[in-house]
Amino acid sequence: MYATIAAIATGPATGGIGIVRLSGPLAVADLIAAESEGQVRAAAAQLAGALSGRVRAARARVLSALAEVEGILEFPDEAADAEAGVPALLEAARAEVAALRADGERGALVRRGARVVLFGPTNSGKSTLFNRLAGAERALVDEEPGTTRDALEARLEVGGLGLTLVDTAGLREGPGRLEALGIGRTREALAGCDLAVLVRPPTSTGAELRAWREEVPEVRRLEVLGKADLAPGEAGALRVSGRTGEGLPALRAEVAARLGAGAAGAAAGASERHLDCLRRAGEALERAAAALSVSTLEVVGGELQLGAAALGEVTGEDASEALLDAVFSRFCVGK
Repeated sequence: MYATIAAIATGPATGGIGIVRLSGPLAVADLIAAESEGQVRAAAAQLAGALSGRVRAARARVLSALAEVEGILEFPDEAADAEAGVPALLEAARAEVAALRADGERGALVRRGARVVLFGPTNSGKSTLFNRLAGAERALVDEEPGTTRDALEARLEVGGLGLTLVDTAGLREGPGRLEALGIGRTREALAGCDLAVLVRPPTSTGAELRAWREEVPEVRRLEVLGKADLAPGEAGALRVSGRTGEGLPALRAEVAARLGAGAAGAAAGASERHLDCLRRAGEALERAAAALSVSTLEVVGGELQLGAAALGEVTGEDASEALLDAVFSRFCVGK
């Protein structure tokens, strides 16, 4: 781990040894506490000030749109045709902040680690798959349905992202009392997970598939065909076998892709406070975009000011002076 930290923290992506000069106490703490490669990279990016750089770029777009609006309102003679360019400037700012916010949310997942739950009917191969992924015989495996009656957890790393893998009791009609309690815990685990992997048996009816899929929204669900060593080929299905290891590299890659491992980039170091600022900035820009067609430029400008102020909370900058410079530069007032 320490070798990984040293390689990442002093590499070209973080600006070499200059990282020490740019560091902050929270980022240093995150770097020390990192348990996965993704967490190391997130902390290193924060140390290097990469997040601030992206936020400044997004804030510059917001200020450009705001300068256009303020110039139209304050100097209408000099800005006769400027209003036509406001929608494009506002859309560019909105898209930039939305992308930054999405990256920040993926980065938050990197920081805390993801929860991935294996679920599905009894005897679909969940526990064998869990043991294979965990690298240890953690879950009991037997031909008798309903062997797993509680949620079991294992920590592992996939694509540089630390995650908690959870094996759960199989879903079926008419379970016994203890098994029903286990199924209740399955549903609790599904409600709080970042990704649910539906492990379905080789033979299943359409009605069964619909019932299992209804347990988790599609956006958080990944479907695989379990016990692939016993099943014939099925076009388009991700086939896995915990017994032979078939399909496990593809499964790991798909889990990493669905969780955005390695994709958060500079925003991976965003803290909860940063995310709140980005959320407020994004909401203000959404309101500004909506106001363009139904309200006045004064309302649009007010929302843009709120967006710029929220982004300024991340970088510690005040928009006033920058806005004045942008307005006078854009409209050449006084010349």
